[in-house]
Amino acid sequence: MQEGDSWEKFSTEVQSIFVVKAFCKMTQPTSESSPEPTGIEAEYASPEQESIYGGRAETAAEPQPEWTTAVNQWGIAWDFHQYGIGACFGLVGMLALVSFVRMLITNKGTRQKKVSLVVLSQIILFGFSRCIFLCVDAYHSKKHIHITVLNLIWGLGQPSLVTAFMLIFLVLRNALMMKARFQTWYTTRNIALVTVPYFTFVFASEVVVSLMPSYKALIFACQMINTLLYLSLACFYVFISLLIRKKLRLVRNGLSNTRTRGQQTLSILKRCVGAFVGGFSIAVMHVYSMTGVYSVFSNVQHVAVWPWFAFNTSLRCLELGMSVLLYTMGTENPAKRPRKIDVAPLTLIQSK
Repeated sequence: MQEGDSWEKFSTEVQSIFVVKAFCKMTQPTSESSPEPTGIEAEYASPEQESIYGGRAETAAEPQPEWTTAVNQWGIAWDFHQYGIGACFGLVGMLALVSFVRMLITNKGTRQKKVSLVVLSQIILFGFSRCIFLCVDAYHSKKHIHITVLNLIWGLGQPSLVTAFMLIFLVLRNALMMKARFQTWYTTRNIALVTVPYFTFVFASEVVVSLMPSYKALIFACQMINTLLYLSLACFYVFISLLIRKKLRLVRNGLSNTRTRGQQTLSILKRCVGAFVGGFSIAVMHVYSMTGVYSVFSNVQHVAVWPWFAFNTSLRCLELGMSVLLYTMGTENPAKRPRKIDVAPLTLIQSK
């Protein structure tokens, strides 16, 4: 009798265990019943969502915000950053392209203005690369483009500003120092020696960083070199501004021939000061980026939302302002100038 009661108890316990397991299996979420992200969550997937839905999170070289939360907080401000500023970069690139084609057509059969064409080509490259970067997959926030491809798009425009401004610096410096002999310097070979090495170096660095994002020391070295180049750019334009200021004093003291030359000299001086302010500001922001919470060596995984937005928006606006300044330098109409001037036209120097 006792054996029968024991067997009945054992059967009851086994049945209860099977019932509990069946209930747990029914309530456990499966991959088929898992809810799919919608709206912003679908476009800006968080790292947790990427692991759930089969995606692979790519490690960012620099700390970034948690995109789903950040985009919700930014709202329309984020749309302005990626689409508004991106469209402005595209507009500058389009205007430069139109000027480039027009310059080629109008100078057919005559000496082409090689410096202007090089400067405009740099603006085209910079404007369109920044436009694609921001409008398609800004900062790799949407994961629409592979990180290597996106870094290459960024790298195409990265050396353009410094290269073009360095070339304009040489135009002004040679015109002020070499006087009538400055035009003989602007051969295709000399222009290539100024632009090609730096552009090739920066682009190669971006390629290496794209292929090996875990090498933080290499990324930091590239950032350091870029910062030093912007600081050098600022110093160069301080030097040029001082030379032009001396020339402006001669004009105001009546030692120069015409009043028009004084106005041209003042216009060039203002643009040189603008190049100094822009270059120095970008260099300072790069220094802050390398030493602060946005450094590649930072242990922070996700940075604060609004400070990151303010920093990157300010940096993009500075780059946009520098590209507009560069465009005005590269498209100045030489027909409005007298044939003999005390200082060089900004970029419209005809090469022999």
